[in-house]
Amino acid sequence: IPLENTLARKFKNILAIRTDRFGEFILTLPAIYALKETFPGSRLTLMAHPYSIQLVTSSNIIDETIGYEDRLFAGIPPTLRLIREIKKRKFDLAVIFNPKKKFHFITFLAGIPIRVGYDRKWGFLLNKKIKDLKSFGIKHEIEYNFDLIKAIGVNSDKKLPFIYIDNKEEERALGILAEHGISKESGFAVIHPWTSDPIKQWPINNFIELAKE
Repeated sequence: IPLENTLARKFKNILAIRTDRFGEFILTLPAIYALKETFPGSRLTLMAHPYSIQLVTSSNIIDETIGYEDRLFAGIPPTLRLIREIKKRKFDLAVIFNPKKKFHFITFLAGIPIRVGYDRKWGFLLNKKIKDLKSFGIKHEIEYNFDLIKAIGVNSDKKLPFIYIDNKEEERALGILAEHGISKESGFAVIHPWTSDPIKQWPINNFIELAKE
């Protein structure tokens, strides 16, 4: 398939991969949903960490999920099993949002014809790739994710993260809030002031000023 004509083919079976941190996963959701928006008749499978998958179990956009943890797929036999599992699903597009040698390797060996990702960590195994400029911190993570899918002509104006929550989950959350004297009508804000990556840590005084606002 000529790469410049990828949109001439309507992808039927898409694999999106984002297995790293919880926060990055949430900020990747708009780009993942944009894939389904662009190819509405496709089957969209998401490979992610099991605790991240919980965020999309109520979504009607994700058709299937594959749980992935490094410790469960360490070594050759588990990796070969994963390759077989992916190969039998006959994906025609893979979008790898967090560059990893193993993901480039397994999507290549699984025979997925269009493999999109960042040109690093064995990027030569991809056939549609862009430079990874995230370390410069010029754009928001969401914008970087959209830069990646633009490589195959995908775009959307819906760039705010959105998590689908079913009624049972909402009732449980409202019950926890009620125990602390907070109602749905009163309104509230949640601030999470920490990160696992020191490079991304916002100064604490900024969080203080944000809370005051």
